[in-house]
Amino acid sequence: MSRRGVIVIVSVVVLAGVAGAVALEHHLTRLPDPASADNRGLMRWLVSRDLSHEPDQTQRQLLTRLERFLDESAENQELTADDVVVQIDAGQQAQLGANIDVLLDRWVRRQVDAFHSTPPPQRWTWIDEQLERVGRWNLAQWLALKQPTSAASEKSSTAALMQWVNDWIARQPPDQQQRARQLVGAIERRWFARLFLGAGQGGEARSPF
Repeated sequence: MSRRGVIVIVSVVVLAGVAGAVALEHHLTRLPDPASADNRGLMRWLVSRDLSHEPDQTQRQLLTRLERFLDESAENQELTADDVVVQIDAGQQAQLGANIDVLLDRWVRRQVDAFHSTPPPQRWTWIDEQLERVGRWNLAQWLALKQPTSAASEKSSTAALMQWVNDWIARQPPDQQQRARQLVGAIERRWFARLFLGAGQGGEARSPF
């Protein structure tokens, strides 16, 4: 075999090896389907991708998956915000905080629409369901990941959540602000009624705001 033939064969082998390495890296770093990702896959999405640049469908799927994760975590405490923050670096925590903003924005908009589409006689029942569900999520703890330190107290977590909601309303157009404030006002009235009148399961009232 000529020297030129050997060079060609070696070049082909090297190129094949490079292509294989690239394919392997792509396989290892490729994110799972957002609708069916396990908890680890969901967290990979949240800490490694800027969701504000993802398609609308991907955002909706991740929000649905995140809600299911929060529901399941409330039952079995499989993965908490503290568990996550000790496994990521500062850059990933910043990305997680930004993605929480993206998904929480979409979630609040959906809640506003759901409230206004619910017939008035059924709104107290709807609000009770939301209070119970969000109370189990401990959403304030996850929002506290946006802070520079992971050791945020319960008080600072709740304050961060309230500040986020207020800031979100302030950024909306006037007509959207009115619709959002109607929801927040209804939730606050219902929460105080549950608190002082002993309504709700176990006589305990927890407000997501």
